[in-house]
Amino acid sequence: MGSTPEFIYNNVSGHPSPYLYSYTDPVYMFAGKFSVNGFLIKFSQWPDEPNGGGYHDFRNPNSPQSRYFTLYNTIHDKLSDFIPDQTPVVIVSSMKTGLRIYKSDGTYYSVPANSNYGPAYFGYGNDQGHGRRGRSRF
Repeated sequence: MGSTPEFIYNNVSGHPSPYLYSYTDPVYMFAGKFSVNGFLIKFSQWPDEPNGGGYHDFRNPNSPQSRYFTLYNTIHDKLSDFIPDQTPVVIVSSMKTGLRIYKSDGTYYSVPANSNYGPAYFGYGNDQGHGRRGRSRF
């Protein structure tokens, strides 16, 4: 699975807006060894869209957050509570799963959070008239 809008939404030159043909719940997965001192994972940026950024901003280990368009998730745990330092993990985020951290033994931790809309949303849900949460023009 690609982690860019071009691969997830088949957004190519001349193609209609990816907002019109989006999946109900794309799953973003990132595997690796990460530092408890902080890191950033940017997984989308729509062309010419200032509110189109999608990322997990873990650069401040005491106050990690994520963003999907104009939705901001505030994570309640410190980074070291859910990412073991330099140990292989898989980070999975979607509307269905939330934000989960899978360890090599198959166990996972569901990261608690809330958003500027109330409950946390770790994904692009298509639940507002084929629009994106926080987008007023759709």
